[in-house]
Amino acid sequence: MATNQSLTLNLKVLHNMQRTVQSRSCRLCTSDDDDDDDEDDEDDDDDDEDDDEDDDDDDDDDDDDDEDDDDDEDDDEDDDDDEDDDDDDEDDDDDEDDDEDDDDDDDDDDDEDDDDDEDDDEDDDDDEDDDEDDDEDDDDDDDDDEDDEDEMMMMMMMMMMMTRMMRMMMMMMMMMTRMMMMMMRMMMMMMRMRMMMRMMMRMMTRMMMMMRMMMRMMTRMMMMMMMTRMMRMMMMMMMMMMRRMCSTGKVVPVQRLLPSHVEPHRPVGLQQPVEDDGPDGQRGNAVVQFLFFRLSSCSACLILTLSTRQIPREAPWRAPHAEEWDKMTMLQLFEKICWTSTVRRFATLFVRVNVTSEPHEVSALWFLWYVKQCGGTMRIFSTSNGGQERKFVGGSSQISECMARELGDQVKLQSPVYSIDQSGDAVVVETLDKQTYTAKYVVVATPPGLNLKMHFNPELPPLRNQLIHRVPMGSVIKCMVYYKENFWRKKGYCGSMVIEEEGSPIGLTLDDTKPDGSVPAIMGFILARQCRKLSGLTKHERLKRICEIYSRVLDSEEALHPVHYEEKNWCEEEYSGGCYTAYFPPGILTQYGKVLREPVGRLYFAGTETATEWSGYMEGAVQAGERAAREVMCAMGRIPPSQVWQTEPQSVVLISSGRADRQNPT
Repeated sequence: MATNQSLTLNLKVLHNMQRTVQSRSCRLCTSDDDDDDDEDDEDDDDDDEDDDEDDDDDDDDDDDDDEDDDDDEDDDEDDDDDEDDDDDDEDDDDDEDDDEDDDDDDDDDDDEDDDDDEDDDEDDDDDEDDDEDDDEDDDDDDDDDEDDEDEMMMMMMMMMMMTRMMRMMMMMMMMMTRMMMMMMRMMMMMMRMRMMMRMMMRMMTRMMMMMRMMMRMMTRMMMMMMMTRMMRMMMMMMMMMMRRMCSTGKVVPVQRLLPSHVEPHRPVGLQQPVEDDGPDGQRGNAVVQFLFFRLSSCSACLILTLSTRQIPREAPWRAPHAEEWDKMTMLQLFEKICWTSTVRRFATLFVRVNVTSEPHEVSALWFLWYVKQCGGTMRIFSTSNGGQERKFVGGSSQISECMARELGDQVKLQSPVYSIDQSGDAVVVETLDKQTYTAKYVVVATPPGLNLKMHFNPELPPLRNQLIHRVPMGSVIKCMVYYKENFWRKKGYCGSMVIEEEGSPIGLTLDDTKPDGSVPAIMGFILARQCRKLSGLTKHERLKRICEIYSRVLDSEEALHPVHYEEKNWCEEEYSGGCYTAYFPPGILTQYGKVLREPVGRLYFAGTETATEWSGYMEGAVQAGERAAREVMCAMGRIPPSQVWQTEPQSVVLISSGRADRQNPT
């Protein structure tokens, strides 16, 4: 814009200069007319001289004088014209005034000649002298005009040259501007081409990534299809083998219960065949994991197992689909992957048995992680080298009692913690019995929800405080029904039952008879919603319903006559609040899971909920306690941070001389 404005101003200046030159040329023409008038005046002077020579002829002189007067009048007219022309040019006014003065003098002289014709020759001589002076003045004026004309011509030439130069410069500037514009356009085009190339490269990269993902998905789908087919073939082969074995009498067939509200030919209560001697004295073959004999159940378990492989044990919130799965309940997941009502019933029971809660209450991400860190769908549910395998002889409480005896007075029983204050140099712990304990570090090994019974100073961080309000405990009642004899073994059953009937109070049972065969008992679990529903009944009413369902499933009247009954309602336990473990509702794990094991000052957290293997079990509680102890040792400078997390060796079963012992590998 600035360049265009300067060009416009230069053009205006050039136009003004041209006008000035034209006006000056007009003035030069006017000066030429004045020179002609001066020549006429000289002729008049010559005539006057002739008149002087002929002084004797007065008449002739008078005539000549008249002629001179006429000429003078003409000169006056010419002078008037000159004056009109001189109005256009102010610079030549002085010259015209001089000419007019000269003309006036000539007129005066002529008048004097007319009046004084009779004067002497001396006056004529004076007139001649005056005329000569006038001629000299006219000559000087002519010389000045010529000089002015030359100067004006030079100036005009210079102005013309400058004008042409300015035009050339303007044209060059215009050319340069156009070239600059073209270069800028080319640069813009190059930049656009570069951006387009980048976009194309990005598109190509994304397409390659999508192709890779599609190939991986196709590979996984092919593998799943192959595994499904293999599972089908295996199931068919196993069913054929079972039919043959049943026909030979080596295995007692599975008992079926067909109530009126259930479709026929569907097992509502299932018994796992026993592995002891059969009625014919021959040793039978145990059928392990009988629930997974159904093809649809195997498919659902396979999908769950494949899904858990993508979830990290230490940080499930980092899974590829963590946000999506955490917003989904297990009920919603089952509706997507379970094709039949039979599988849905089994899947619902699977959730109730393992986490003592309903499928619509738990997050899909959390439950899948829970199954993975327990070894998968088969191991968490198995009674052979799995989560439901063995018991401690004499009870698991012996572990705590033996540790208390070794530690002596350092273990304080019946002393619930009331407050934890770490605002000073040391951590001060107060109990309900008004006892105060001081330590450098404190490990809290209770479920997260029980932290609400404690007062912390300073207050817990916001996320930790929100977490302990959002993780409830499971609901379960453990029921022990004792009988005079283990009549179920006489019928060929092992006592392990899974009852899918909706109205059944018991969902899962295990044979709790002692290893030597004494004290026959069946241990059952009232799970999740049924636990909350039956908590309002009396102990005798619950026993009656339990015995009725046992009698229907086992097809025996002996189940209606127990000799003793014990139960433990974990929901009424003050310092646990439920069992087996705390579960995470939808949307909690991804938002608050990171602070589950995070220390708060000199306060460290343990408990089975913080474990990364077998969380919810005693094995997970041991792992979490050892990890918290190593964290304290690291804070004290006893061990490096690399030793905080250590992998525990897996235990194996060694069978020798007819007994099974569980030992750690050397």
